[in-house]
Amino acid sequence: MLLVALLHSDGARGDERETCDGDGDFHGEPPVVSVRTTGNLTQSRGAPSGKPGSRVGIATSAARRRLELVFPGEPCTIIAWNARASSGSMAHTSLDSWRHPHTELGWRHRHSSNSDSRFSNLLLSLDAQCPETRRTRCRPAWPAFRISARETSVKRVVVVGGGVIGLSAAYALQKRGAVVTVIESHGGSHGASVVNAGWICPSLSEPVPAPGLIMTSLKWMRHPDSPLYIKRSLDFDFLRWLLGFWRACNYRQYTYAIEAMSALNKTTFPLIDEMAAAGVRFEMHRDGILVVFNSALKMEHELKAIEPLARYGLKPTRPIHGREVRELEPALADTINAGFWYEGERSVRPDTLMSGLTEWLSERMVEFKMNTRVTGFDVVNGQVNAVQTTAGRIPADAVLIAAGARTGALARSAGVRLPIQGGKGCCLDYAPPPVPVSRPLDFAESRFACTPMNGMVRLAGTMELSGINDIVRPERVAAIARGASRVLRDWPADPSRAKVDSGLRPMTPDGLPVIGMLKGYGNLAVASGHAMLGLTLAASTGDSVAELITTGRAPEVLGPFNAARFG
Repeated sequence: MLLVALLHSDGARGDERETCDGDGDFHGEPPVVSVRTTGNLTQSRGAPSGKPGSRVGIATSAARRRLELVFPGEPCTIIAWNARASSGSMAHTSLDSWRHPHTELGWRHRHSSNSDSRFSNLLLSLDAQCPETRRTRCRPAWPAFRISARETSVKRVVVVGGGVIGLSAAYALQKRGAVVTVIESHGGSHGASVVNAGWICPSLSEPVPAPGLIMTSLKWMRHPDSPLYIKRSLDFDFLRWLLGFWRACNYRQYTYAIEAMSALNKTTFPLIDEMAAAGVRFEMHRDGILVVFNSALKMEHELKAIEPLARYGLKPTRPIHGREVRELEPALADTINAGFWYEGERSVRPDTLMSGLTEWLSERMVEFKMNTRVTGFDVVNGQVNAVQTTAGRIPADAVLIAAGARTGALARSAGVRLPIQGGKGCCLDYAPPPVPVSRPLDFAESRFACTPMNGMVRLAGTMELSGINDIVRPERVAAIARGASRVLRDWPADPSRAKVDSGLRPMTPDGLPVIGMLKGYGNLAVASGHAMLGLTLAASTGDSVAELITTGRAPEVLGPFNAARFG
């Protein structure tokens, strides 16, 4: 087996490291690494601590054994490795050419006649014939150069929040070569990242504040079972947020938000496909989304309302009337008489995407600190040096806050105001479903969604602004079930058969996410406020914010999402 470890110094030294010349002679004593097996392993977790004598487990697909790399004298961190068996179990193998995905540094196959002076990372080739312990020295294949500790440093990024935005960012950061730690306050996937309709729908990416919503919301406020429920509160921050929300309910802000999110969405499907191709395992369907109405008149009104989306190519197929819409989806009741279809949209089962990303990241040495709360940040001259948590201090070169509805509180602890409120949504899972449904359905008038997933059907909807809490209100659950019984053939109005859950969507007053560096900081970023579009915008958000963190340059597409817009 051949392992490749890319190392960097965690110390504060500025001195130059030992190097190899073009003939393979080593200037100075090379680091020596021992390799030994310690039994079977099904999954690797964690990353080296960076201290001398650190150990890290690596799971190999060939023999499913745990290898420990012991660095006796050098503080170092593995940021990339590859292991592959050829003929025979644990056989001596070779590696293909490997390139660092972000710095464009890399390593060429040691038998290659070509070499590249840009490959200025110190690499160790470790040949281990298990179960024996072997020791090896550097085997270079490039011209003479010298490496400073500063040149070989790799960003240690702490991601606060293990939701779909945080995991998507961790994925993109890992692909760019960062050493990533994810801090999650719960013990696993929860909240809005898994409690949602599962839609990946750029064509329906519109902000929550919209023209005409003020009068509608005032009417709905009187009814706790309405699609939008706002709990009366004298909390100053909430009232300030609500005032900003109502101010954003105008055509100009609405079209501005649509344009911004349409630009961010251009990479959504390519990035989702890249995740799947990279080995992230999750359930995905390509059945489009069918938007349905009781009458053709209401459908025409909706088509006019979504004209701003159509300007960016986000338009449905032709309108469908009468029996034709019910033939397209036989589960629809006779009360449904019109609709239009977004044929290219997709849906996923959210919990499988979350578990797939977690597994993929764990296999690549991303460290997860579960049931861990952030208590503060160590800041020097506008730079965060470490994150203080209930599990101890975690050093960091950069920090990303992607904590959903709790992002505002964390930003406040760093001295930055971010107006983010929690908008609670509910879902009802029927497994098995009382009626089979063949494709995702958007009931625009009843304001809820229906999504078939393997073995079940999910109903999702409602928006409740009542603070940060996990209370599930029975009247709101019952309203979704009653609505489904009116528009789905033979669907029961009683929700007792369903598994019910709720989640808090992070909501900004202007309907746009907050993505970028926090004001006054050079390495403290945020990615939150995606409202009902977290799943849709997760991949593109993660990729864009990872580019910002690793290069220091904000992609142009992030301009409208700058956190500084809130002062």
